[in-house]
Amino acid sequence: MSIEAMKQLIEDCISMMEYHIEQTRPIHTTTVAIQAAKEALKAIAKAEKQEPLCTAAMFDEWFLAKSGLDPKTPLYDHPQPKREWVGLTDEEIDGIVKNTRWHELIKATEAKLKEKNT
Repeated sequence: MSIEAMKQLIEDCISMMEYHIEQTRPIHTTTVAIQAAKEALKAIAKAEKQEPLCTAAMFDEWFLAKSGLDPKTPLYDHPQPKREWVGLTDEEIDGIVKNTRWHELIKATEAKLKEKNT
């Protein structure tokens, strides 16, 4: 489904739900659905402003055939949220250092940092 088709579908759904509200009394679920649809349209508009990362042509012919993607289809990156680095506290360092050898110390430090940052 193209972006234009998705936008049209969402706009049609909004119109139908708004008509339903006009003809009956507002129902909370309908109001929530309208808001979600409007947010989807905003997300599409934001995505359309983003530059494509590459095109589907980067995939092999087998994948393109199976997925139905046109090789000219632009593909976009989904930015990951920025996370603040979480370091080790002095107490955590003391807990790691006790009774460990250097190799074990490095592995224990790595494991603790992975635990705190995933």
